[in-house]
Amino acid sequence: MPVTQHEIRHAGLARSYRLHVPGRLADRPALLAALHGGGGDARLIARITRFDEVSEREGFIAVYPEAVDKAWNDGRRPTPGSTPVHDVDDSGFLAVLIETLVRQYGLDPARVFVTGASNGAMMCHRLACEHSDLVGGLGMVMGSIPAALYDTLAPSRPVPAILINGTRDPIVPWKGGPVRVGAREHGQVVSVEDCVAFWVRHNRAAAAAQREWLPKTGDDETRAWREVYPARNHGAEVVFYGVDGGGHTWPGGEQYLAEWIIGKTNRDFDASQTIWQFFRDIRP
Repeated sequence: MPVTQHEIRHAGLARSYRLHVPGRLADRPALLAALHGGGGDARLIARITRFDEVSEREGFIAVYPEAVDKAWNDGRRPTPGSTPVHDVDDSGFLAVLIETLVRQYGLDPARVFVTGASNGAMMCHRLACEHSDLVGGLGMVMGSIPAALYDTLAPSRPVPAILINGTRDPIVPWKGGPVRVGAREHGQVVSVEDCVAFWVRHNRAAAAAQREWLPKTGDDETRAWREVYPARNHGAEVVFYGVDGGGHTWPGGEQYLAEWIIGKTNRDFDASQTIWQFFRDIRP
């Protein structure tokens, strides 16, 4: 699989990204940007998600941008005793990167999709609201909307969104509040319920169908369900996957840290394949 490292400059900083171009592009070539979590990097998110394999099979380009100091400026604000958040224009950098790759590879601008884990998922919320015209679909895993931005973020148009969260996430709390890594706080987020409601409201989606439990396939002591909020009034669909007992993990992906640190990884579905299928079925 051809993987290359690249660098562009934005706002006076050299920004790097990892790029996977498949051996054959699909007829309507797409771009999928995957944003790593706080403390992670492009290599880690590529390894956990295995999006390179999906890219090779489905014929889309996968890009893995790198954050400054391994942390995206997703809009969280420090509270007393919390870790400061750097003030870097990550939203602008990601917009420039998307525009550059679309132009360079002749991609369909309507088929630009952005996904992310944890801090990367929170950055997805911000990017899609500040640059809605560049994002054709969103996939957020183990993240929520920063509380400081919840009342001010507003996408300029509906953006199809799929969200995945675990009920026992020890880092990004299901009910909202401070994001904690060990004893340190890293700003605050809203609850998962409020996060889903945000996209349902802005996407003008209908009320969800009844909760549908997925067949149990693993022995990880977790259980996944799906809720679908159909598009209406020229809006966009929202799909939510909840994992009862799930941790700060990527379903179907690597258990990248011990359970006592991040919780359990669900095996009832593959988040990467599920996210790509959601993107693939979007009709502009």
